[in-house]
Order: sequence, then structure tokens, then C-alpha cells
Amino acid sequence: MESSNLKVGVIFGGLSAENEVSLATGRYIYSLLDSTKYSGIPFYLDKKGQLWQVPDKLVIQNTSLDVELRLEKDAKKTRFEELPEKVDLIFNALLGKYGEDGCIQGIFELLQVPYTGSGILASAI
Repeated sequence: MESSNLKVGVIFGGLSAENEVSLATGRYIYSLLDSTKYSGIPFYLDKKGQLWQVPDKLVIQNTSLDVELRLEKDAKKTRFEELPEKVDLIFNALLGKYGEDGCIQGIFELLQVPYTGSGILASAI
């Protein structure tokens, strides 16, 4: 991967009941990133609201429980405030509450990190 590639953070998991679908969605999006153009960086939002930068071996886990059991050992706890240093863009694969209701969009807006999907107001509505 070239250093000039756009760094795309893919965030998935989350606090909602839709976290399993979010895991599958994030895994799919991450796998489709063209490595000649993009450097994918997977992030998992656990059920407590903590953000983790995860290695590929956790992206391919079957369930959110499988991922969460391995976070402490295999992933790197990440503060939201670190995102502007790590990514050029966030692909939001979070679903349901906190993922599609404007909450996470508000965090991205405050951090001035571009993201995919609708903005705060449209998501809240």
C-alpha cells in the first residue's frame, strides 16, 4: 500500500441490537476496499461504547461476542479524539441506535472527520 492512499476507517459493531448486522456490513465494506487506492483501518465499537482498532483476524470473526472476547488481547483501544490522526474518512457501518440516529455523526462532526452517510439532522429525523 502506498502512503498516498486515502486512509478509510471502517467502524462497525456498536451498542444497538443490530450489532451483528453491523459486523457483517463492516466486514463486507472493509473487504471491498481497493488496496491500490485505499488503506482500510477497521474499528470496532464495543457494547460499552469503547472504540478499538482491530486487526484483520478480528474483522473476520463470526459474531460480536467472538470479537469482544478478544479485544483486550488482540486489539488497540482507541480514543475518538485520535481518529483525525488515523483516518482521512470514516465509513460508518454502525446501525441502529447510536449509529444511525445522529449520535456518532455528531462525534465525527466535532472531530472534523469526514464520514459517509447522512448528517446529524437527517439521521436524527
